[in-house]
Amino acid sequence: MATHYTPISTAAGVANTAPVVNQRLQQLDDAIVGLETGVSPFQQISVGTPVALTLSANVSGAITITNTSHTVDTFAAAASGDLARINGGINGDLLMLSVANNARPVTVKTGADNIVNPIGADYVMNDINKVIILRYNGTNWVLVSIPQLTLVSAETTEYLSGTPATGRSVLVAATASPGTLVHTAHATFQDSLFIYAHNSDTTIRTLTLQFGGTTTPNDDIKIDLGAEQGSILIIPGIPLTGGVILRAWASSANVITINGIVKRNTLLYAGLSGSPGSGRNILVVPTATPGTLIHTAHATLKDKIWLYAYNSHTVAVKLTIEFGGMSAPTDLVEVTVPKGAGLFFVVPGYLLSNSLVVRAFAAVANVVTISGYVERGV
Repeated sequence: MATHYTPISTAAGVANTAPVVNQRLQQLDDAIVGLETGVSPFQQISVGTPVALTLSANVSGAITITNTSHTVDTFAAAASGDLARINGGINGDLLMLSVANNARPVTVKTGADNIVNPIGADYVMNDINKVIILRYNGTNWVLVSIPQLTLVSAETTEYLSGTPATGRSVLVAATASPGTLVHTAHATFQDSLFIYAHNSDTTIRTLTLQFGGTTTPNDDIKIDLGAEQGSILIIPGIPLTGGVILRAWASSANVITINGIVKRNTLLYAGLSGSPGSGRNILVVPTATPGTLIHTAHATLKDKIWLYAYNSHTVAVKLTIEFGGMSAPTDLVEVTVPKGAGLFFVVPGYLLSNSLVVRAFAAVANVVTISGYVERGV
């Protein structure tokens, strides 16, 4: 940076009189004002060598910053971790972060604590050469810059991890829980699953999917597959994450095969925010309003919501969706969900925003589950 003042002499025998000192201080003051007003711009800014930090934990982890530039590593060198909170900083501070090791990705969680991504999606730091920039507004650290390369290549297409080799079908051998392994979801990315099943038998067979867990009826999705009807779509792009597992078992061993693809992404799709999370089914408990929480929409962005219902009861059950409110008939979507029909389409991509809430109740408690996904955009 250019020198904007004449240094005060420190040579022996040279008197620094008041006029000399005041002149130098005035020059320095003018230089500072010039930087503040932009009249004398910085020619180069250095934030120094990044200071290494480690997450306080790998779930809802935190860091305490001491510098403008930091690298972040997982707690105890774990395979991956989540950054939910940044301690330190004052209003207006800028912060530059990158991951410490490509093999140990750190997911920057938006909205979990005091970190906010304006587009409403988590960001995975998985390349030491990619730096994100955040600005503190006195309450939250807001992402203001994300490497564009990551945004462009946000989605990849993968095989089901349970396939025997490079995309071949999974043969369902199990006839009871726990079922045959179909897929293990990524630990941090959203795995949108498009799953097809084929029954090679000469009679109808029942397939039970254990979607993210093995709890009945919460995680079960049952469907009757006709004989030799080709590949039937049974999971239409519903995302799983958090390393949870999809399994399957059938009423007869070694007659049903499963295949499909995984759309693995960081930005385009998100699971429903209702419990238990990670994309698992949400059990509808109440039989009257207010219903079980299914999803809370983003405060400012538009959530396009796709919902499916599964009925594990012995008869059809009426389901009521409270979409954005609980006023009848304005906010209600009512549908009778048939028994044993697999996933039944109930909400076809309706938009919701402003932190409004989707809830559900059913005529019979603890027999209907809700699954689905959200496309979040501006």
